[in-house]
Amino acid sequence: MFMYVEKNLQLAQVIHSPTTLYCRLSSKVDNNNNNNNSNESDLPIILMTPPPLDADAWRKFKGFEVSNRSNENHRTYGLEMKKVAQSHNHCACLDVWELLQGHTSADIYGKYLTDGLHLNEQGNRMLYQGLIELIKNEYPNLAPMQGGSNVGIPVDGKSWDELC
Repeated sequence: MFMYVEKNLQLAQVIHSPTTLYCRLSSKVDNNNNNNNSNESDLPIILMTPPPLDADAWRKFKGFEVSNRSNENHRTYGLEMKKVAQSHNHCACLDVWELLQGHTSADIYGKYLTDGLHLNEQGNRMLYQGLIELIKNEYPNLAPMQGGSNVGIPVDGKSWDELC
């Protein structure tokens, strides 16, 4: 159901400031929208903010005395990503920082992280649920059909959670 097209949106570069992030990401989204052929022009771009960061756990995991990462920086980057999504058609943003309760303490949002940065199973399940909800709300024609609905994409066979 989801397709990542590397040529359309390459975001794997390290970006060092929210302003640079906004400019680069906005440019990539513009290029994606301008380069699509008519069959792809209605395909959405879904951005995801960084998750919350438990800086102490990340520092300990990496063996650093001091880390240049912070939960507040993750939030700042996320806010810039949301601005990009709001300023472009066919672009939405899943606020992973908010979804995983980044505004609370590391004791709360840390339960979704393996090492202070990367999502664990529970965090990935939350991300999946948030992404499906975003698709249902913003792009119902791309959501899995459920309960006899005639809107969305038919689901053949069992879903991933039925197989686990």
